[in-house]
Amino acid sequence: MKLLHKSFALIGILFLSAQSSILATPTVSVPPFKSNVDDIPWWSKRTAVQLSDVLSTELTNSGLQVVERGNLDAVLSEQELADLGIVSKTARNNNTAIRGKMRGAQFIILGNVSSYNEGTQQSATSSSFGMLGGSSSKGGYESNASVEVDLRVVNSTTGEVVAARTVSGTAKSTSKSKS
Repeated sequence: MKLLHKSFALIGILFLSAQSSILATPTVSVPPFKSNVDDIPWWSKRTAVQLSDVLSTELTNSGLQVVERGNLDAVLSEQELADLGIVSKTARNNNTAIRGKMRGAQFIILGNVSSYNEGTQQSATSSSFGMLGGSSSKGGYESNASVEVDLRVVNSTTGEVVAARTVSGTAKSTSKSKS
């Protein structure tokens, strides 16, 4: 799963880095990912949010302006504390939150898992002991998984898709059976 997160983040950064030269420094939001695939054993609402969080973090670290939408309640709560006078407006550096000053997202980055395949196969290897005339056979299992994610950058004013890319990733895991 960590490999999957890193793959999405890296590809998202590369994808948007190419776009950011065209768009100057855009402000983006990244809502939770969606899935059109029915049989993904690891998919959940939590996974959708995690993928969004990973992409948001990596985009922020690459220099894009990302606005928080997933934890909007926390942002609004801080603004409410200032409105109620619970937080001092004369606090050091006057850093109290101000209602109505949130930045809007110029672009929304939508992620959708469009394909997922997983398979396990048993493999066998054999070896011989040369002059001793012996041989042995060892087996193991190999699991392969592949995933495709569609990423779209949507203009939040017009609804126009300004960029799109399908990202593919694969993973392989092997294990030896005990004999």
